[in-house]
Amino acid sequence: MRPMSTTYALATALLLGASFAPGCAGCGPEVDPGPPLTTVDDDDTVDVQYDRGYYLDMALDSEGRVWLAFRSGEKGILQVARGAGESPTFDEVWDADGMQDTSGPIPVGGFEGGYYASITVDASNVPHVAHWNQEDGGLRYVTLTGDVWWGEDVETGEVGQFTDIEIVGGQPLIAYYDYDSGALKAARKTDTGWMTEVVDGGDVGPDAVEAALDAPDVGRYANLFIDSAGLAWIAYHDRANGDLKVASGGFGNWSVVASYGLGENTGAWPVLTENAGSIYVAFQSLDSHTMWWGAVAGSTITATEIDSGTFTGADSAIVWVDGNAVIMYQDSQTNDAKLAVMDGLGGWTLTTHMADGAVGFHNNLEIDGSGRLNWACFDHTTTNFVFQRFEI
Repeated sequence: MRPMSTTYALATALLLGASFAPGCAGCGPEVDPGPPLTTVDDDDTVDVQYDRGYYLDMALDSEGRVWLAFRSGEKGILQVARGAGESPTFDEVWDADGMQDTSGPIPVGGFEGGYYASITVDASNVPHVAHWNQEDGGLRYVTLTGDVWWGEDVETGEVGQFTDIEIVGGQPLIAYYDYDSGALKAARKTDTGWMTEVVDGGDVGPDAVEAALDAPDVGRYANLFIDSAGLAWIAYHDRANGDLKVASGGFGNWSVVASYGLGENTGAWPVLTENAGSIYVAFQSLDSHTMWWGAVAGSTITATEIDSGTFTGADSAIVWVDGNAVIMYQDSQTNDAKLAVMDGLGGWTLTTHMADGAVGFHNNLEIDGSGRLNWACFDHTTTNFVFQRFEI
């Protein structure tokens, strides 16, 4: 999942603008080309509004198809879109989980779905999605069986925000935030059901006293990454102490291996990556709103600032091209999507990749079998997703 930068006013307005109609679980094989378009007349300017694409996440399968998971604000549910072809068109959009009960004059039952959507595709090109049930609280898991989307509760209660899902040993593994206890948790699917555990319960240190917090609060912005050796890593924010933290291991065997603090509130929207056997992480300082790049080695994270622009560095995504990291992230002052590319000499080249509309929310970046960059993000202007293929 690529979480939205809720710190900023535009993203806050986006969240408040989403509809909050109840929904129901268990959606069938219906294929929908997307919600009908509506127009908004603002000072004689007509904009097309889709009201979908919130909490966008992306995965590519082995056939080159693009899978997108997101929340439909209009329907209040999780939707999944699939695009195929050289220039993919997303003419397959499913209502995957959560749906209104419209049997009476007032919708009742069901739940609000699609928040913090995270999608991955297994070796058989089957999609697996995790998301948060906002209506009742709880972590949901959804997969496509044949032509039917099937969903279930992983854990109920005040849990399930900031989800991130990967396939490990052929089974889904989900990292997520328990907002009741303020802990980072993980869930693993087994042949008999789901198992859950606390990865990091946090602590209350001197920084927490300064932040007027009297309880641990870790696990926001959780990013789950599986390295080339099959080892799982999770990067996340320790709000109580204002630090970036990294845990590694796997289900039943987690260790908090490293943390990083600047003497300020840092470690938001972290994204882990690997190159030549080394682990790296991009993240944002919440105090200075700057973009940082770090190397994780043992218990140490060594980091440097990449971009010091005001309100920059949220919603980042990383790929590697010819041994150089490429990071897409958001400039939340101008609402542009920015690109940082390693120059091979220890520095970075910074460019504005797209400035048409309010773009760069929920950035996703993947490389396909042809070496092209596949980029998806949320466009707040049209309230729809953006997809683009390009080379650098």
